[in-house]
Amino acid sequence: DRFETLIRDGLNVQIMAVRGFDRQECAVVVRRGRYVKWKRDGAERYRLVLIYIADRAIAVTEIRNRGGIDKLTTILDYKGYEIAHAPPTSVIADLLVMLQAHYPERLGKALILDAPLWMQAVLKVVTTFLSEKTRGKLEIVGATALSMSSLWSNSQQEDLRDSSVRNIIDPKYAMPFMLKDA
Repeated sequence: DRFETLIRDGLNVQIMAVRGFDRQECAVVVRRGRYVKWKRDGAERYRLVLIYIADRAIAVTEIRNRGGIDKLTTILDYKGYEIAHAPPTSVIADLLVMLQAHYPERLGKALILDAPLWMQAVLKVVTTFLSEKTRGKLEIVGATALSMSSLWSNSQQEDLRDSSVRNIIDPKYAMPFMLKDA
């Protein structure tokens, strides 16, 4: 089947998984940054993988909570991510609009870890397409996110990231890239 092939290929390029639960008992989608160069024909594959993983996470949450909760939490790790790996801004904007339209109120919280400064600028532009309520669910944390401020030391930056992750994820469900004691 064509869609199955696209999803399998996409998961080989874009590491994503449904892993554990947050403190609200919502499934957590873990996504590591892409580490291969973006290809022109990647938009459909990119969208399909994200929809597939979102559907899986929502299903797991609904099963765990017997239909009482239908949200998901995402942890997006962008340490070492480069601009050549990123999809075009138009693809991201289209995807966010589509997710907001077809998966309304499904996002519990999204933590974006260690986003490079160029990505933070792109996110600022792209998130203008989102509702204020959805924008409030996004949080960029990590040393890179705070590097413009000389007021914080590295340990304070790590403490802020650590507390942001701990507010959402119990260490027993966290992965080593999220928390040192995971």
